[in-house]
Formats: sequence, C-alpha cells, structure tokens
Amino acid sequence: MDAVILSDPINIRYATGTRNMQVFCQRNAPSRYLLLTASRSILFEFTVCMHLGEGYETVDEVRPSRTASFVAAGADIAQREQAWAVEMADLISELVGNGATVGLERIIAGTAIALKEQGLHIVDAQQPLSSGQRTNPWFQETANRVIGENELIVLDTDVVGCHGYYSDFSRTFHSGPGGPTADQRNLYQLAFEQVQHNIGLLLR
Repeated sequence: MDAVILSDPINIRYATGTRNMQVFCQRNAPSRYLLLTASRSILFEFTVCMHLGEGYETVDEVRPSRTASFVAAGADIAQREQAWAVEMADLISELVGNGATVGLERIIAGTAIALKEQGLHIVDAQQPLSSGQRTNPWFQETANRVIGENELIVLDTDVVGCHGYYSDFSRTFHSGPGGPTADQRNLYQLAFEQVQHNIGLLLR
C-alpha cells in the first residue's frame, strides 16, 4: 500500500495517540480521519477541534476534516462524498503519485466508491494493521503445540479501564534448560527498551 486512511477512532488513537469524540466518530465516519504514507502523517480533525491534534510527534500536520456522513450532509451526501474523495485523491497523488494503492478500514461505502472513481486502487487495510503468528483474529484459545526447550513464552492480556484507557499486561519467559540465544536476548532487549520509552512518555 502507498497510503492508508484510518477513520476508526480507536485505530487513529493507536497510531497517533490523538482522540476526539470517539463514539460519534465511530458512527459517523469519516468525520475525523488520518492519512498515513511512509513519510507523512496528516490528521484531519473535526471542525473547530484542530487544537486537539496539535503537539503530537506522531502527527506531521493537522488539517480540518470534510465530514462526509449523512448526519452532516443529509440529502447532499453524494456531493459531500465526491468532494471528500477529490480532496483526498489530490493529496494522495501529491504525496505518492498517481494511481496509488490506498488501504481503507471502517469507512462509509459511498466515500470508498467515490475514492475509487478518482483512479485509486482501493484495498482493505485491516489485515496489515497487525501481524504475527496467531495474532489475528484476536481472542484465540491456546493451541495444542507443546512448548519446546529454550523457547520464549509470551503471556498477554489486557483491559479497558476508566475513560477508555487501554492497558496491556505482558510477560515473557524463557523455558530453559539452557540460556537464551543472542537473538532471544536482542528481542527481549528491544521490547524492554520500548516499554521504558513508553513509560518515559507517560511521565513527561
């Protein structure tokens, strides 16, 4: 994919840390959305709320959104969807060239159709939002695979708490009886450094 447009507020928050009217945006997409390319992160924030997207190192630019939902447009929804698609197609072409492959997720069909009519190749962005063996679909039960010697074992669970705060609890163990390999130590070190970095962000 050359670009991805995220309209699910949970995915936008995961990618950037920004949030605004999550329930409203879930039911009225696209009312705020995020355009991602390999080198750019542009947040289209809801009207008069642009200040909520400022100051994030994960966002290169904040622009006003063009809400293309029936709640905002009513009988003029087709024209609104067309205007939205033209604006996004022009920007994507400017950033990555013409005829780009664009990933979409959880967006109203009319806007996706209008975007495709602008000459873009539209694909589903849900699959590459996560990776790893048995990562998706989530909530899988454990397999019948027997744990072998000297493997890394990861236990992971999570909880949605107050105000939608999402916490993840993960622990990694080495099964033994030998010591971890250099690759396993490196993987653990990278994970440890990421956790410490994230803790530092919370303590700023």
